Amino acid sequence: MLMDCSCFIFQSNKHIAWTIIFVISLLIGAIPDLGEFQTILIIILATSFRFGRLICCQANEQTRVATLDEHNNDAVVTTDVSSSTTPFVDANNEEEIFDLSPLEGEKSITTSATADAVLEFLPSPLSQVENEANSNIVDEEEMADGNSSSQTIPQQARHAGDRLFFLDNLKVFLTALVVAHHVTCGYGGCGASGWFLTIGLYDNLFRHNFANGFVTLNQCFFMPLFFFVSAYFLPQSYERKGKGQFLYDRARRLWIPAVLATFVIVPGCFLASEAVGAANCKNDGSSLPFIYLPHPGHCWFLYWLLMMNWCYSSLYTSTTVLPGNNCCESLPSTKLRICTGILICGIAMLAIILILRTSSFASMPLVHGSLACDIYMFYLGILAYRHDWFRKEGREEISHYLRDQLDMPIWMLRVMVILEGVGIVLLMPKAANGLGYAIAAFAVAGLFCLDMSLVLLDFFQIHMDFENALTQFLTDASYSVYIFHPLIVVVSTAGFIWLYNHIILDESSEQQLLFEHGGLPPVFSKTELIGAGEGTTTLAIAWAVSVVLNQVIIWPLAWCIKKCFPS
Repeated sequence: MLMDCSCFIFQSNKHIAWTIIFVISLLIGAIPDLGEFQTILIIILATSFRFGRLICCQANEQTRVATLDEHNNDAVVTTDVSSSTTPFVDANNEEEIFDLSPLEGEKSITTSATADAVLEFLPSPLSQVENEANSNIVDEEEMADGNSSSQTIPQQARHAGDRLFFLDNLKVFLTALVVAHHVTCGYGGCGASGWFLTIGLYDNLFRHNFANGFVTLNQCFFMPLFFFVSAYFLPQSYERKGKGQFLYDRARRLWIPAVLATFVIVPGCFLASEAVGAANCKNDGSSLPFIYLPHPGHCWFLYWLLMMNWCYSSLYTSTTVLPGNNCCESLPSTKLRICTGILICGIAMLAIILILRTSSFASMPLVHGSLACDIYMFYLGILAYRHDWFRKEGREEISHYLRDQLDMPIWMLRVMVILEGVGIVLLMPKAANGLGYAIAAFAVAGLFCLDMSLVLLDFFQIHMDFENALTQFLTDASYSVYIFHPLIVVVSTAGFIWLYNHIILDESSEQQLLFEHGGLPPVFSKTELIGAGEGTTTLAIAWAVSVVLNQVIIWPLAWCIKKCFPS
């Protein structure tokens, strides 16, 4: 079942070409010292060449269209127009010319002389009948990114039977989890080099009994599940828009934010952390220079989505396949899920880490639940759409559809997830003690990736398949939250450091938080905090307050950013 419909097996030269590109990239990434930097540079340049030029070409063509329209105005006889949708007529050949104002998610369509100026990569204009038939189609990916307001959605598409609201709500949950994850990194959960600004890097119960386990479990599933949900929306968007329009929209929604993060947001986080480190250096850090470090940071996810979308658009050529035309097949069996989880998401991921021996590949962190899991979950997201896993033609209710396809009771799957989670927490710290421990830890982590994802999908499908004012607000803000939240997390951590050093402690106290590298990234402190359990209580309270504070601040702020820059 996993090898039909839209599979990526070697069916053409393009499949082989993409595979060769991936293998060569792995070999480059394995180059000692330079490989990690080179792969980051390669993915930035590749996506900029493919998607950045679409943005530049579009800007140039819009200018050209405007110029041509201005020259053609003398040849056009217009009537009294009360709205932008009223057609006007060429006096010479009475050819109807459609309004040039762009619709949301679409390009302007014209049959006048200005048609020559339309980008060659844009899809062919639809006939009037086709336009009317497609006018009620809702691009679920646009809504999931908060790019389509509820007022513009037809009423018949506003119920759960047409719109999978639970996927929107799942993305909101995962985004909030990413924020909590990075706050935990700031309090020692990701080690010395896992975040911009870190405190609590010493032996304490908060770090060993909670922070490390929380981060470890999150890394198993939350980014692969992001890839799954994003891939589920991909075929629908591609089929509706066509290749040219699809790639342009990817450039606008993914490439521009990725570049913004690489050259503004992430360097801003580095500079802020450097300032905190220099101000609280063990030695005199006042004379140290600030370093501007462009880096994808957390937006490695966007660059990899661009590459996967590019790969899909290259391999998949049909634009006529609709969900109703596909065979509806159930979820993979438990045996198949266990095998693929262990072999692909587990052992294959460990092999990649052992081969590359770097902390990242093309800016993607190389840990359990990363490269192999992300690619496989992206593929499963496409299959979920092709095989109609979440809804079936002729069904009025979809709330139990996903769990109905399981060949085991849902409670048993939940028990498996709990046992796998315990196994990961116990085995992963021992992974460095020998290959046997590493294989066992990664095998369990790979299985946990698939099972935890399935449990969350089932839970949100059953209990969170609805929309109200709050969920619409969170959905609109979620993408901006993901892009901008590191700045807020770093600033909140810096605020706690200042509060601790200047308010809680006396400025002359020897227990002030001091930093190792004098402001040079990564900026981290091994100073033991005051409080019970070697500062465990202080760290736990500070972490809890920081998680709540960051969530309260970043979501309204991101919503405002989204409304100010809707595209």
